[in-house]
Amino acid sequence: MRATPLPVLRAEIAELSRHGTIPRWLRLIRDGGSDELNALADAVLGYFRKHLAPDWPVVADAIAGAVYGARDVAAAVYGLVMFLTASLFGYLVTRAREPAARQGGPGPP
Repeated sequence: MRATPLPVLRAEIAELSRHGTIPRWLRLIRDGGSDELNALADAVLGYFRKHLAPDWPVVADAIAGAVYGARDVAAAVYGLVMFLTASLFGYLVTRAREPAARQGGPGPP
């Protein structure tokens, strides 16, 4: 949070404000209030350390499994689509050439 450039913070806070009134401390952050930003960053970090960090290895493993699992599925689906496309193309070419071959011609190019 602390490393987020002020223009990015302002844009994100502007998006939030489109959905309702934003609190004073958030307006202060939008206007460059570093004390408020540091207090928010400290609170988020404290929450993470207390509530998420103890289980973070399990969460990270689950996320990694989902990402790699999704990549494996995508690769398998892509491979299957390529195989079926090639098979269908081969079938169509062979089928198109068969009648012409029976008539003594080379068939379509």
